[in-house]
Amino acid sequence: MKKAMRQRTDLVVREFRISIEEKFTLGVAYIDGLVKKTKLNTILDVIYLF
Repeated sequence: MKKAMRQRTDLVVREFRISIEEKFTLGVAYIDGLVKKTKLNTILDVIYLF
């Protein structure tokens, strides 16, 4: 996704390693300005609990 959208400066991609052994990678991608920060923070808070 990063390669295909590299011209977009408002594309935000966050990657997270989840599980105790960090075997899994979770990605969250969004267009900055089109997402409410409060909703995004709620989603990220849940991800950080893993």
